[in-house]
Amino acid sequence: LSVGGEQESRQESFGGMAKALIVAMLGIFAVLVVQFRSFKQPLIVFSAIPFAATGAFFALFLTGYTFSFTAFVGLTSLVGIVVNNAIILIDTANQKHEQGDKLLDAIMQSAQTRMTPILLTTVTTIAGLLPLTLSGSSMWAPMGWAIIGGLLVSTLLTLFVVPILYVLFTEESDVQAATQPIA
Repeated sequence: LSVGGEQESRQESFGGMAKALIVAMLGIFAVLVVQFRSFKQPLIVFSAIPFAATGAFFALFLTGYTFSFTAFVGLTSLVGIVVNNAIILIDTANQKHEQGDKLLDAIMQSAQTRMTPILLTTVTTIAGLLPLTLSGSSMWAPMGWAIIGGLLVSTLLTLFVVPILYVLFTEESDVQAATQPIA
C-alpha cells in the first residue's frame, strides 16, 4: 500500500520543514537564554507561541482552508512576530525593574508602554495581508489567514498572559542577570 496524491506531497513538504522549524526554535531559545541569562524568561517568551498556533488553526478552520505549505510558512512567520512581541515586553519590564520599580509595577508599566507599538504592528501587518488574503487565492489565502488569525489571538493573549507569567515565574536574580552587560 502506497500513499499518494495530496497526502504524499504534504508529507514531502512538511517532513523537512518540521525539522527545520524545530532547529530554528532551538536556536532562538538558545539565543534568548544567552540574552536573558535565564531559562525561565525564554520559556515565558515561548509561552506566546501556542496562542499564535491556536489562532492560526482557528482562522483556517473558520475560512475553510486546509493547513497547506503556505499556511505553514505563515505560521513560521507568525512565530517570529509573536516571539518578538514577548521579547519586547519582557525586556522593557526587566529594564524598568532594574531602574528600581517593583516587579509587578515594572511589568504593568511595560505592558502599558509597549501595548501601542505591539497593537500598531499587529494592525499594520493585518492590513498589509488583507489584499493578499481576500484575493481568495488557494495558494496565498491560507498563509494570510494563518498569520491574521494567529496575530489576533496571540496579541491579545500576549498582553495579558505574558505579564502574569512574568510576575509568577520571574525572580530578582533573573532580572539582575538579564540586565547585566555581556562581558
